[in-house]
Amino acid sequence: RDLGVNWRASQALTLDLRGFLNTIDDAIVTNIVSAAPSQVRSENAGKARAIGYELDARYAATSDASVFGNVTRTHTRVKDPSNADHNGTEIPFAPSELANAGLSLHFPGNIHAEAYYHWVGRYYDSTSRGSRQAFGHFGLINARLYTDLIQNARQEVRLTLDLNNLTDRQYRMPFDFRDPGFNAFVGVDVRY
Repeated sequence: RDLGVNWRASQALTLDLRGFLNTIDDAIVTNIVSAAPSQVRSENAGKARAIGYELDARYAATSDASVFGNVTRTHTRVKDPSNADHNGTEIPFAPSELANAGLSLHFPGNIHAEAYYHWVGRYYDSTSRGSRQAFGHFGLINARLYTDLIQNARQEVRLTLDLNNLTDRQYRMPFDFRDPGFNAFVGVDVRY
């Protein structure tokens, strides 16, 4: 269930707010059994609930430059009275917060550029209080360049270059993986 509102406060400022409540009566979650070697187990976790909100703001200073920010705050809980180790814990791999703040520019030649800071809040790799590990609480600086090679009523072809983790930040991830650091991705999106 969700409910939201989109408000155009002025020609330049747009605000979006959405609240949500998701419930599952018979949730199955994936828990880490062993990091080395990497082993997981899917198990019935009872009931699960996620409640939260998303707030998005965009301010277009000019037709070629805008700033944006968004935040998602989520409170999750597993309800499994038959298992005290899992009852009342967070849903695995669901960050408590996600946020982005950045700048979007439009250059001649139909080239668009975005640079933004991406924040990931705390999340866990398991519902087990006894064995779960906490992750998150880190931020990354990313950039995106794109151009529409073809754009008309019948089709659109977009060329995109994503530059992720510009500061080459290394951080620990679940399953004893480490983030690869700086990486780039080139893509072509074709729509008919």
